[in-house]
Amino acid sequence: MRDFVIPSRGRAIEPGEDFIEQMRSHLDDPVTDAEFVPCPNSKIDLAHLKDPQLAYYARWRDQLRKGNVMQSDLGYEYIRICELINLPEEREYAAKQIDLLLENRKLVKTNYRTLMAVRFDISAAFGDRIDSYLDSDDTRAVASKAALICTPISFIGSPERFCGNPLGESSFEYDDVGPEYFTASVRALDTYLINTTGKGILDTFGGSVLSVNIRLFDDFFYKGERLCRIDFTDCSGDTRLPEFLRAIYLCCIGVMCREDGREAPNVSRILTKEMRAIITRQYGAEPDPYDEEDKHLGAWSLSENGSRGVMIIQSGAREYEVGSSFRDDIVKHAKSVSEECRYVPSGAVNPQYSTMSGEQLGFYLYWRDQARQGNFITTDSGYVWLRLCELINDTERDPKEVYGDIIALGNAYRDATILSDPTGMFRIGHDDLIMRTALDYAVDKGLEPPLESEYACTYTVNRSMLRALSEDIDLSLDAVKFFSNADRYKFRRLDENVAAVFSRMLRMIEGQIQEGIVEYCGIKEDYWNLSIYDRLVLFGPSSRECTVSTLNFGDNEVFEENCGKLLSLIRSSLNYMQEGKKRFEEETVLFGHRFIGLTPTVLDFHGGLVQTPKDSRSGLVLNRGEIESAQQALMSTVEMMKVDYEEEAVPEEPVKDEKPAEKGWKGFAETLDDSQLDLLMKLLAGEQVRMSPKVIDSINDISMDCIGDIVIDSGELVKDYRQDLSAVLKNS
Repeated sequence: MRDFVIPSRGRAIEPGEDFIEQMRSHLDDPVTDAEFVPCPNSKIDLAHLKDPQLAYYARWRDQLRKGNVMQSDLGYEYIRICELINLPEEREYAAKQIDLLLENRKLVKTNYRTLMAVRFDISAAFGDRIDSYLDSDDTRAVASKAALICTPISFIGSPERFCGNPLGESSFEYDDVGPEYFTASVRALDTYLINTTGKGILDTFGGSVLSVNIRLFDDFFYKGERLCRIDFTDCSGDTRLPEFLRAIYLCCIGVMCREDGREAPNVSRILTKEMRAIITRQYGAEPDPYDEEDKHLGAWSLSENGSRGVMIIQSGAREYEVGSSFRDDIVKHAKSVSEECRYVPSGAVNPQYSTMSGEQLGFYLYWRDQARQGNFITTDSGYVWLRLCELINDTERDPKEVYGDIIALGNAYRDATILSDPTGMFRIGHDDLIMRTALDYAVDKGLEPPLESEYACTYTVNRSMLRALSEDIDLSLDAVKFFSNADRYKFRRLDENVAAVFSRMLRMIEGQIQEGIVEYCGIKEDYWNLSIYDRLVLFGPSSRECTVSTLNFGDNEVFEENCGKLLSLIRSSLNYMQEGKKRFEEETVLFGHRFIGLTPTVLDFHGGLVQTPKDSRSGLVLNRGEIESAQQALMSTVEMMKVDYEEEAVPEEPVKDEKPAEKGWKGFAETLDDSQLDLLMKLLAGEQVRMSPKVIDSINDISMDCIGDIVIDSGELVKDYRQDLSAVLKNS
C-alpha cells in the first residue's frame, strides 16, 4: 500500500522592499522553450530565482496570458499573483488568470481556498466582476453568494456546491442537477416573487445588510490598502435563504426522479405549490430570454481618502466631561488645517481638542477641511460630534450656509456603519445625530426643516406632505403608507416608484381643485414641543425648548380615505399594465371631484420613472417632458364638477382582516364572505368577471393563512387548486 506523502514546500523567503521594481524589470523577459524547474517556495521574489527558474517562469507566465496552464509550482504562482495585484498594467488580466488557475486545479499547487480568497479580493479591491461562487471558509463565501443570487440572477455553474450539498451522503444515489436547469428554475422563481410581492429571492429570504472588514491578499506581498469594507445582504445559515436554495435543488432532483419513475427526496414546505410547478415547467424547456449583467461587490477601503467614505459608529467609545476650554478651543482652531492624514479612530463619543492626540487632531483638521470642500472621507461618530458642535455655535456665517453644511454631512454619511464587535464586523444602520441636528438647527433659526425621507418624525412627515403638494418633491414610500393607511387597506406590491407616482398624481389633483386639498379636507394646524441639541454642546442664550406647528394631514380622516382611494387606483392600474390588460376606464371621485382618464396618467408617470436612471443617494429623477405631456392629456379628458362628499364620494369599506377558525380547505371556505364566495364560484364556472384588486388580495390572504398559497393569480384561478376549490365550495 502506498503511503500518502504530503507535498514538500520550500521555505518562505520574504520578498524584498524592491519587489515591485523587480516585477517591472522582468515583465518583458524573453520567452524560450525552457523546461520545468521546481520552485516550491511558498513565498519568494524574483531576485531569489535562479536563471533556469526565471526562464521557465517567463514561459509559464506567457502561456497563462494566452489562456493556457502549464505545470507549475508554488513560487511561480506566488510571484504571478503578486504581479497581478500590485502592477496596474497587469490588473486587467487578474480576474481571468486566477479563474484559469481555479479551473486547472490538477496543475496548480496553491491551495484552492487561497486562490478563492484572492479571486474575491480582486473583485473587492479593483471592482472586477464576480460571476462564480467562491467556496471559501469565511465571509467571502456569503458575500459572493449574495452577489450571484441578487436580481438579475447570475448563471450558477455548480448548483450542488452553491446549495451546500443538500443531499449529503446520499448524493451518489441521484444524478446531479445541471446548472442550466437549476439556474433557469432560480431565475423563474425570482421573477415570480418580484411579480407577486415586489421582492426577489435575496430580499425575501435573505437577512439584513451587513458590512464587514476584511484584509485583502493576506498571504501575499501587496503595497495597496489592505483594510477593505464590503457591503452585502446576509445569506448565511442565520437566514432562510440556504433552506430555500436547498429546497429548489431537491425539487429539481424530484422532477428528474419522477421522469425516471424513481422515488424523489423530501422537499421543504418553504416552496409553495405554485413554486414547485414553476420548477417543474423549467425541466426540458427552452430557457426564457434573460438579461444578465456583470455583478460587482459594494466594496471600498475604510482608510482610503477618496470622495466616498463611511461614518463608523464606535463601539465602547469613551465619554468625556466637557472641558472649560472647549469654547475657546473651537474659536482657536476654526481656521486650522492639516496635511493629508490616514484615518485614526477618535475613540470618544465627544472628543475635544484637549483630549485628542496629535494624530487624532491632525486627522480631524484634515477631514474637516475635506468636508468643507465637499469631499466626505471615512470618519467616525466622534469627529462628527465635534464638527456639529462647531457648526451650531457658528455665529459668523449666514445660518442658511451653516444649515447647508449640516445637510451635506447627513446626506454624505446617511449609510452609517455600526461597529458591533472587536472582530471587525459592522452592521449598516442609520445614526440620527446629524439629521436630528439639522432639524434642531432649522427650528432654532426658522429655516425649512429636513424632509421626512431625511429625518422621520410626525412634524417632518406633515411638512413634507405640505411641500409635496406645491413643490417638485416626491414623498417616501413610508410617508405614502402613513397617509393612505396602507396597512388597513392591505395594499401590496408597493415600492418607491409607486410612491413617486402617488406624489405626482396628488400634486396634479391639487392643481385642478379650485379650493385646494387642504381646504376641502378641512386640515387643521397642530403643535409639537421639541427639545433641541440634546446630544450636543450649545453655548450662548438660545433656548433648548421649542414649539413647532404645521398642518396635520396625518390625523384627517377625509384626507386618509382619499389617499387610500388614490393609492388603490395607482396599484390597480399598474396591475392591469403588468398583466397586459386594458383597464376599463371609469370615473373616479377624489377629494369631492369627478375625474375621468386617470389611468393613462398613472401609466405615463410610471413609464417616465422606470425609464429614467436614478442614483441610489440622490433619489428619483423626474422626466419633465413626459410629465407635462401627461398633464396636457389629462386636461383634455378630465371632467370635474363639485359633488356632495357625503352622498357620492363614499370610500370603499376596507376589507376585514379575518382569521380562519381552522386551517385547510374547510377553514378557507368557512372564512369567505358572500362576495368572495360569489367571485370564486363565477371563476369556477368560467364567467368573465370584473374583479377588485382588494377582493383578490383578501381571498389570497385567507388562502395563504389556510393552505399556505394563493388561489388567484393574474386574474385567474390557479390550475392546481381548481379541483380542490370546486369540491369545497359546492358544500358551502
